[in-house]
Amino acid sequence: MQHYNARNIVHRDIKPENLMIGNDGRVRVCDFGIAGKLKKCGDLNKQIGSVPYMAPEVLEAEHYGFKVDIWSLGCVLYEMVTHERAFEHRLYGKLIKLIKAGDYKPLPADTSASLKDLIANMIKVNVDDRFSVNQCLEHRWF
Repeated sequence: MQHYNARNIVHRDIKPENLMIGNDGRVRVCDFGIAGKLKKCGDLNKQIGSVPYMAPEVLEAEHYGFKVDIWSLGCVLYEMVTHERAFEHRLYGKLIKLIKAGDYKPLPADTSASLKDLIANMIKVNVDDRFSVNQCLEHRWF
């Protein structure tokens, strides 16, 4: 993410299906088909991506930037820990409400405090409070 953010690219569709693990163990992001190029931070506003991984500001079609990918990656990390989506409901309207409220089920009790903290800071409804890619990489969990 740091690599493509440095090139002003917002992926907008981070989800498990778009992450691949190479033979060297490195994670690679694929499918940049709906990626957007930022001219300035916050100039994208198209509602695009996969709803269960979509940040609230994307759902609202508000202006957004790099942190929508942090939200999505936080959802993927949550799913890796729990084997369930962070936000899931059979009714679309209820799913949207859960996402907009940032209302995900608590992580399992045996999840480390540092991992819980990292995920909580990646899945923050308020964009200003949400971690940046650099804050994620500097987090004690790593």
